[in-house]
This record gives sequence, structure tokens and C-alpha cells, in this order.
Amino acid sequence: MRKGISLYELGRYAEAITDFERTITENPHNFHAWYQKGRALFDMGHCDEAVEAYDHALELESNYPEALYHKGVALYDLGHYEEAIVSFDQALEHDPHLDQAIYRRGAALLKLERYPEAVQAVRQDACRPPQVCPGPPSSRGSLLPPRDCTRIPSMRSTGPSNAILRVQESALNKAISLHSLGQEEDALAAVGKAIGIKENFADAWQYKGLILFRMGKFPETAEAIDKALGYDPGNARLYYLKGRAFEALKRYNEAILAYDMALSTQSACTEARMHKGTSLFALKKYRDAIREVKKVIKSHPDNAEAWFQEGRALFELGSYTEALDACSRALKLRDTHAEAYQYKGLALYELGRHDEAIDAFDRALRLDEHLDRAQFYRGAAFLKLERYDEAIEAFNKAISLKPDSAPAYHLKGVALTAQAKYQESIEAFEKALEYDPARAESAFNKAISLHNLKKDTEAVQAADQALGIRPDFAEAWYYKGVALSALKRYDESVTAFGRSLEFDATNAHAYFEMGLDQIELSRYDDAVVSFDHVLAQLADYPPAYYNKGRALSLTGKNEEAVAAFDQALAITPNDIQVLPAKARASCLAETVQGSSGCIRDCL
Repeated sequence: MRKGISLYELGRYAEAITDFERTITENPHNFHAWYQKGRALFDMGHCDEAVEAYDHALELESNYPEALYHKGVALYDLGHYEEAIVSFDQALEHDPHLDQAIYRRGAALLKLERYPEAVQAVRQDACRPPQVCPGPPSSRGSLLPPRDCTRIPSMRSTGPSNAILRVQESALNKAISLHSLGQEEDALAAVGKAIGIKENFADAWQYKGLILFRMGKFPETAEAIDKALGYDPGNARLYYLKGRAFEALKRYNEAILAYDMALSTQSACTEARMHKGTSLFALKKYRDAIREVKKVIKSHPDNAEAWFQEGRALFELGSYTEALDACSRALKLRDTHAEAYQYKGLALYELGRHDEAIDAFDRALRLDEHLDRAQFYRGAAFLKLERYDEAIEAFNKAISLKPDSAPAYHLKGVALTAQAKYQESIEAFEKALEYDPARAESAFNKAISLHNLKKDTEAVQAADQALGIRPDFAEAWYYKGVALSALKRYDESVTAFGRSLEFDATNAHAYFEMGLDQIELSRYDDAVVSFDHVLAQLADYPPAYYNKGRALSLTGKNEEAVAAFDQALAITPNDIQVLPAKARASCLAETVQGSSGCIRDCL
């Protein structure tokens, strides 16, 4: 039993439960084992099971106020507020001085919108002497190491007389009660009164910092916590809260220093280590973040958040299989973790498992409909599967969540292009460029849609916009060439195709289009070279053989032209375009030394 309590105090809840259950097996009537099991189950987030354990304890000792109180807390967290109030009332019946039961009872009344009774609960408590938060039977009157390092202060003080202490504690008690009811400004005034009585009241400064943090006043939070640290420099909770304030301000390096101080004071402060990992993640120090959360996983293998944090860091490192495994472990422990489903979906998407990715994103969005990244990648997965209507719907939802999402507008445009909805796609690409003017891909795709609408002058301008952003964009040079060719600006199109090939010599289509335009410019030898480049990459491409034959014939090399046409016909024997071209070239080859009349017959 003592081993279980020690494990509980170290935050090793699963091991503690095993020890408590061993005691229960030996003696099912051991009240303390049932009670402690309930505490550990609650701290693991298993509120239903915690209530059952407390009920077993209360069957053995029905008047134990702390068990009634903690049962009420578990019921409160389950949203069973009426039952929670009954439990708190029973606890107070047996111990009228159990302040925490009064606080929680007021909070439950507030949840039920029974405001007059909630305010009365605060008033009832405002002038009461403070009590220590109820602990386990083996350590009644002491504070356990807090699970999240931000537990309500223990009302420590240094030096004032008993009369001043009572007034001071009364003011802080009122602040705590008001804060629990969401009345932050009144709570700040009350805590200010406590500090005004005696400035070195560390707990009051700490609670002021906590209230300010909840109000989103993070610089003021850090100032208040620094004041508290001046009077209580060994308090890990203070360093943790300071770290949270810096983290909220995106001052991650300072946050890490604060978390390190918390950990140097209380190494078992799991939340400090977790948030250190979060700050490292924000700094893109993914391997360092993984190192921190692995320490948590080692001591708390049932910590779902730690598995999730490891999974998302692994994803950012490109270790998608390992990321998938870590997120899956997190979800086995807590299947309501929306972000874990989101990162599971991201890993599946990168692994090419798009149907499974969509399922994971759907689960994430059922839990939290505001996850714009899940909605965006859900659309991207539909796009990969060529399910364009569903993709567009998903991108529209992503845009509604994040109206300035250039990537969502861009991929929406891609999906619309695939449906030949070119005008709508142009509008989507323009929105993408509005929010991200440096998005060369959007300008490039706009050029394609404009070309498909035969708006080639505008297509050239859009391609130039893309190239102004990224001068080495081979595909943009290619499509500029295509648009210029459609405008019959062949000199410029050949130049554009040439620039495309400077950056991507494997683009057979650029060689082919350039060859066609070189024929238009009567640059037949150059055209033959271009078509040979095509055939070096696409040996079975009949149009390249056909157009090579055309170019050869136009230079008078009809025997070579016939050979090129034969290669085209070997692939497509009945090509109605190639057959007459071969016949003409054959005739010209046979009569090249004959009369002009014979040549005219060939023509």
C-alpha cells in the first residue's frame, strides 16, 4: 500500500493502481486502497472508473469527506453536475471546513446556470479560514506533488501575525472562489488586497499570475510570477507557470529556461517536461523535442499526449511510418485526441494511403471541426484520388476556417482545372496569389487555364508572372512557349522552349513543341535535331517520327523521311496522316533525278 502511494506521488499512476489492486485482492474491505485507486484513476483521466472506486470506498466508510469530495470532482469532470453537488454537500456535511468542496460546488452550480446559489457559495466561503486541499489518508494535511504543477496554492506565508494571516488568506480565498466562477477582474481585486496586506505573500503573487495567464495577459503573468519567485525561489510550479507565459508569447527560448528551472527543482514535473518539448517543437528542434517526450513516455507509458508529441515531431522529420505508430499509440490511450487523428492522417497521406488518411481526417474533424490543416489535407487526399467534387468541398471548408489560405485556394484551382472549369480555376489561382504573391505555382497554373480558354496573350503574362517569381521554373517557360506558339510568335516560342530545356533537359514535350515551331520558321535541320531528342526519351512516339519525316522531306532528304515515316507506321500502321506523307516522300525520292513533270505528279 505504501509503495502504491509513493508511486502515485511520483505520477506513476498505472503502477500505483497495480499495487492498490494487489492490496484489494488480499483485502477487499481495505477502504484506503479503494480510495487511492480512485485518485489514481482520476489522474489518468478515467473518471467513470474513478467514481466506481470511490463508491467501493464509501460502501466501507460512508462518512469519509475526502472520498465524497473526490467522487464529486470526478462527477464534475464527467459533466454530472447535479450528482457532483450531492457529493460535495455530503462531504461538507461531514466536514464543514472542506473549502475545496465549497469551491467546486459553486463551480457546478455555475455550470447549471444556478447563478444566485453559485454567488452565495462564493460569499459563504469568502471569510472562511483556508484549508489544505484534501490528500490521501496517509498524508492528510500535506500537499502531493501536483500533476500539472499549477495546483491551487497551499496558503503558505512567511512572517505575518495570525490576525493578518487570516485576513490575507480570506482575501486570497475569495480570489480563488471568484476565479473559479470566471469573475477574473473581481478575483484580481481580491488577490491585490491580499498582496496589499503583506507584499511577501508568495501564494497571492502566484495566484495573481495564474489569473492573469487565464486572462491572456502573459507579460503581466511573468511579472507576477517573478515577484512570487522572489519570496519562494524553490517552487517548481512558479517556474512552470512562467514558462507557460513565455510560451504563449512565443518567447520559446525563455520558456525552455523556465521549464528547465522547474525540472531542476522538481524533476517529476511531467507538464514542465511536456511543455519544454512543445517549445522545442515550435523552434523546429524536433529531435530535441522527441528526446524530452521520450523521458515522459519512459516514466508514463500511458501518457497519450506524450505519444502524440513524439508523433508530430517524427512527422516533421519525415519519419512518417514512425509518426503513424506514435499517433496510433496516443489514440489507443485517448481516442478523443483530435490532433492525434490529424497527424495520423498527415502521416498516412505522405505514405500514399489516401483513403485511410481521409478516414483519420474525418475522425479528427468530428472531434474538432476547426482543424483547418486536417480539412486542407483531406481535400488534398481527395484530389490525389481524383474525387474532385469532394476535394473542392473540402478546400471550401478549409478556406472558411482560414480565409487567407493560399494553398487551399491553389489546390481548389487545380481540382477545378481537372474538371475543365477553367474560369473558376483562374479565380481560385488569383485568390491564392492575393494571399501569397510569391506563389509561382499559382501563376503558372493560371497560365494553363488561360491557354485552355484560348486567352493566350493573358497566358503569356501569367507565365511571365510565374517566371518573375522563379526564373528557373522550367514548366512555366514551357507553357509560355505553348501560348506564344498559339499566337504564332514562333521566334519567341522557340526561345521559351529553349529556356525550359536549360532547366529541365528531360522534357520531351518541350523538344517536340520546339521542333514543330522550328518547322514553321523553316529551320528544318534544327527541327530534326529536336525530334531526335524526343525519340531518345520516347522511342515509341509516332508523332515525333512523323514530324521528323516532314522536316527531312522539306530539306529534300526524302529517303531518310521515308525511313522516319516507316518507323511511325511500325507503331501505328494505319495512320491516315503518315501514309500520304510517306507516299509523297517515296515518290519524290524515286523521281528526284526525273523530270519536273514527274515531281509534279508526286505533289
